[in-house]
Amino acid sequence: MSILGEYQLGRKIGSGGDGIVVEIIHLQSRQKLACKIIPSKSVKQEEIEIWRDLSGHPNVLGLRNVHRHKGKFYMMTDLCEGGDLCSYLINHANAPLSHQNAACIIKSLMEALQHCHGMGVVHRDVKLDNILLNSQTNFSDIKLGDFGLAAPFSQGELLYHDVGTLQYVAPEVLLWEGYSKEVDIWSAGIVLFCLLTGCFLYDSGDSEDIREQIKTANTQLDIDEDVGIPSQAKDLLKGMLNKNVKERFTTNQILCHPWILENTSRHG
Repeated sequence: MSILGEYQLGRKIGSGGDGIVVEIIHLQSRQKLACKIIPSKSVKQEEIEIWRDLSGHPNVLGLRNVHRHKGKFYMMTDLCEGGDLCSYLINHANAPLSHQNAACIIKSLMEALQHCHGMGVVHRDVKLDNILLNSQTNFSDIKLGDFGLAAPFSQGELLYHDVGTLQYVAPEVLLWEGYSKEVDIWSAGIVLFCLLTGCFLYDSGDSEDIREQIKTANTQLDIDEDVGIPSQAKDLLKGMLNKNVKERFTTNQILCHPWILENTSRHG
């Protein structure tokens, strides 16, 4: 089957929500891409515009083309052969990532978020599933994808929509205090915690229990009590997962943190 005569559909490589992702081949160039196929009603024009504006950064999943055909959007993107980070961790549960590889992922993720925030966009759904690997050997080569919940923001402006994936959501979202780009740093902190421990910081009980834990728990103490995390990594986590938004680490502070610098310098 071809899409408007330009692409050949291949194997299914993922699914989520009401859409699927398949591998496609451009018939003329034979270049392989990924294609997200989703009902038109589920795609906002703003998502497409934001994604196009952000494309071009090496750590952002590039949106190459968009077709609308018979009630569906076909969104052509870079193909990341290594799959998503969540699937990788599940499939390699018996071989946890080294601290060096975890640091490389966080460094590249911060560079992606720095680009997004610099363009006036907050992602709002940073999570393992939306971090894609170009390969399963080079963990610096990751791409941040899925901008379905991304929103533009202005300096000093606060957002109030309760969106995101619960285990990654920042406290200020759930407390209806208003929020901005700092929520992406919190979510990235949860990603780092998962990379280091193999589990979420708060994931016990039903969704209401998790919401209460995120809102009320002493996050700094909970990080301190995890004996499996080295002290420098704990310092980084406590900065990323600081409930005081004004004291939460920035992308620059994370990129310059000793744990990141020490563990990524070996990857040259």
